[in-house]
Amino acid sequence: METAIEVRNLRKTYRSFSLDGVSFTLPKGEVLGFIGPNGAGKTTTIRIMLGLARPDSGTVSLLGGSPSDRTIRERIGFVHDDTFLNEDLTAGETGSIVGPLYRSWDREEYRSRLARYGLDEKQKIAEFSKGMKIKLMLAIATSHNAELILMDEPTSGLDPVFRSEFLDELFGFMQEENRSVFFSTHITEDLNRIADRVVLLDRGRVVFEKTKTEIEESYRIVKGSIQLLSSDVLAPYFAPAGAPAGEHAGAHAGTPADELAGGAPHAGNTTCCIGIRRDEHSFTALFGPRYPEREREPNTAGYLDGAGAKRRAEKSDLPFADATGIVTERASLDDIMIYSTREDYRVHAGI
Repeated sequence: METAIEVRNLRKTYRSFSLDGVSFTLPKGEVLGFIGPNGAGKTTTIRIMLGLARPDSGTVSLLGGSPSDRTIRERIGFVHDDTFLNEDLTAGETGSIVGPLYRSWDREEYRSRLARYGLDEKQKIAEFSKGMKIKLMLAIATSHNAELILMDEPTSGLDPVFRSEFLDELFGFMQEENRSVFFSTHITEDLNRIADRVVLLDRGRVVFEKTKTEIEESYRIVKGSIQLLSSDVLAPYFAPAGAPAGEHAGAHAGTPADELAGGAPHAGNTTCCIGIRRDEHSFTALFGPRYPEREREPNTAGYLDGAGAKRRAEKSDLPFADATGIVTERASLDDIMIYSTREDYRVHAGI
């Protein structure tokens, strides 16, 4: 498998934040969504990938070479929500200045994209809206035969109509040749249309790296009345506190949820309650694959019994589908990010 990006064990320590062993891979011809809450380390990772910051340790390979190699950089385009362009220049003048930086710059392609994006090449950038500036950066990034586009929050703060147009243009660019896109964003809705795989980053660590198909098949939102958390309907799905590995929790029906949630991970369990939000009337929980353990004190945690989950999977692809009063639905990327990273929602000890 040829890779467009290969990041291995990146570490970078600042006074109040650190990247801790960040690793992921983007195969050529695919779109990777890089998601996480504010402060997760997305921008730090991108700065290292662009050669703007040096890691304490770890490696980055872009298109099979070093980010510092000029021949590699010429094959990469970059789009950022905070444009770095000289706003006293027109769009046409900007192309004349940027073009010589790339041996494969296509002036006619650039002018064609300006026209398609509705940008007047004689208009000063200072007069452009934020959306127009993003379109200009996309025109620059795609007019020198770039094989890899790196994007850092390109649609942040933009209206839904423009975001849709932007994604259409990006999708069209992807179809031209064997292009690859790294798309860092907190607007996970954008990734539902174009991403092939997703990396979730939280507090400087990779929570998971999965294909979109794996995500769609592995995560579920479960909703119900708050009373069900301590009833015999849900009890079989949780491992009780102090129970031996593999023990079924059915005998503990009626045990308060907080006690059921206190146990350690059971051997063989691959599915667990990752996060839960509750009020006096109802609860909403995210269930999915157990994440790798981390060196941190566990929060309260509830785990699906492996055997019970397997039996129910034979009946339906939705967990809890046969449980009275329980509603299940596929989890969105937004659900997964929120329930996996919010301190007041997280329950899995390994998160």
